[in-house]
Amino acid sequence: MKKSIILMAALGILIILPIFFAAESDFRYEYKTVDNFIKDIPSINNNLSSQNIEIPGAAGLLIKNGNVLISITMNDNSTRSFYVTLKEKKITGISTGQPDKSDYVVSAGENTAQGILDSENRADYLLSAYKKGDVKVEANGFGNSLKLFFARFFLNFK
Repeated sequence: MKKSIILMAALGILIILPIFFAAESDFRYEYKTVDNFIKDIPSINNNLSSQNIEIPGAAGLLIKNGNVLISITMNDNSTRSFYVTLKEKKITGISTGQPDKSDYVVSAGENTAQGILDSENRADYLLSAYKKGDVKVEANGFGNSLKLFFARFFLNFK
């Protein structure tokens, strides 16, 4: 059980969960649409300065510094992109657009992202969407690819 929680946390870090906000946070964001969420990113980023959202234990080994780019393909075929910045196993920022460099790229469709926003249990919804192929994760660089390979390997045994 403990292993599956750690693996879910690792996958959640790479996939949208910290954005739609970590359980360690004192507040929970609620949005009716993905566009409302994207428009509120500057406010979320401002609130990060008063939060201390750490990446838990083993999940921090997957990514402790760098950027995770999230790309959402909307139903009208446009794309919304934002990224999370991590430093020393802490979420330090979230911004719209694309970073100069990203360690991981996470992609999902609007319906999947909306499902995550609407879900009572975002972690379970996210993991289910990932296993169905509705959420895709790509690593940039050999080291990140190796880490992601092992994370995927262990998730298949959950």
